[in-house]
Amino acid sequence: MKFPKRTVSHISESASWKILQNTLPAEWIIREVTERDYGVDCYVEIVWKNNEITGDLCSIQLKSCNQIKWSSKKTKLGSKTTLSGIKKSTINYWMNLPVPVFLMLAETSTGNLFFAPVKGQIRSQYPAYLDNKHKTLGFSFYSDYAMGSEIGKYIFIAHYFKEKSFDQFSNYLTSLLIHLNEYYDFIIENQDRDCFLEVEEERQLLMVHIYRTCQFLSQFFGVEWKVIELGEAYKKDRETWKESYCMMHEMTLDKILKDLQPVYIDILEAARDLITNRQKDYWLIKDYLLYTMCLNLNTEYMRKQS
Repeated sequence: MKFPKRTVSHISESASWKILQNTLPAEWIIREVTERDYGVDCYVEIVWKNNEITGDLCSIQLKSCNQIKWSSKKTKLGSKTTLSGIKKSTINYWMNLPVPVFLMLAETSTGNLFFAPVKGQIRSQYPAYLDNKHKTLGFSFYSDYAMGSEIGKYIFIAHYFKEKSFDQFSNYLTSLLIHLNEYYDFIIENQDRDCFLEVEEERQLLMVHIYRTCQFLSQFFGVEWKVIELGEAYKKDRETWKESYCMMHEMTLDKILKDLQPVYIDILEAARDLITNRQKDYWLIKDYLLYTMCLNLNTEYMRKQS
């Protein structure tokens, strides 16, 4: 008498799903999909502090193996392995999805779960992606990109927000580069002025615009943000001067701009590295003008002034 047998692939798939469910933060919501042949196994909704659900979704494609063969050569992100054979048609689908996409690799022998941000890796190997001679591509996984660790969770969220804000990023960076010298001159020329004087509304508005542009870009690039928060700066100004008719004095503006100056330079150098180095081929094709502007960036004179 014969009975149905459970296949090895089905056993591996079930094991990988258990790992996914056990490894992701318990408060996160896993939304399974009924059709998995198109490159999406589930959507994950990130739940924030106080169990707030804000609609932050990402797409997950789950893969599994018994034991990952890590390279003996260490990188800044730990050991590396490559998952090959991902169809271009699936990748095209991922690139068109309106949410961040992650590949996840479950190691069934250990219960570990690793992730790879899909769209960022595609931009870093754009010529291979566009080359019709290759029907598949590979994706890199790193040992530090483990969902079971706190640092891994932090890296995952950082990549999530970077991808979610990618379209805004190019707009913010273009605006910054168009006004590059104007903004930098403002930062330099409005320092060390008479601390007792009031800052006119027009200059405050420009400062706030530069501040928010830099704040967004610093978060995108992972540049350390050591600039005083605007709300705190205005509050301290009122407490120091006790003048209700004056919103900001030169002393407060000076503090903000001196904090902002080195961050401004760090952002420009991070942009140049991303656009002209790490994702050079992508930007050459997608936005040649932005690439050229970053290529011609000269921050040496700014460094000498800081």
